[in-house]
Amino acid sequence: MHRCICRGDGLSSNTHTVFTLAGMHHTAFPHRNACTQDFDAIVAWPQDAVELRNLFPRARWPADQAVLAGHLAEHNEGIVLTDHRDTAIAYASFYGIQQRGRVWIGHLIVHPAWRRQGLGAQLLAVMSRLAGQDFAATELATICFADNAAARVFYQRQGFRSEGWETRLDHHDEPTRVLRLVRALPAGSAASAAPAIQAK
Repeated sequence: MHRCICRGDGLSSNTHTVFTLAGMHHTAFPHRNACTQDFDAIVAWPQDAVELRNLFPRARWPADQAVLAGHLAEHNEGIVLTDHRDTAIAYASFYGIQQRGRVWIGHLIVHPAWRRQGLGAQLLAVMSRLAGQDFAATELATICFADNAAARVFYQRQGFRSEGWETRLDHHDEPTRVLRLVRALPAGSAASAAPAIQAK
């Protein structure tokens, strides 16, 4: 069992509630800060070269999992959803939190055995709340590859709008197009008090 410091959100590691998504009931899993042990597992979740590229644009298939786990460890604002054993089943991280008003999210991925159960949307809702509470954010932003149609549909269903295209380098050092997506956070979601976690 992972020994991690959890955020004070009122959810214990074995407490499950129910939330409604698109008219369907889903189990609401607890969340906590990601730990080193989580990263070793998360880097094994991509099932093929495309999934790996979507998670780590510069990584080559097959993945060097030790290198990728070290990369995730550098993102010290990672959040996981956990099952009843406190095992990570979904992950995403914050970055760009020094930008006033806008916080970026990346590396969003769900364990292969837990997909299509609403965990991506639940984790995004958690990240939205924490962005306002911890970083006084007014909007979330992310990117997805032009050919990642499933991700584009997912983010659009979660209220993200297109802000335009930009070019990034992939693992072949070839330019590739990515879509920048943005969603405004509800008014009042930004905490008036000092953030619980300071930007590094």
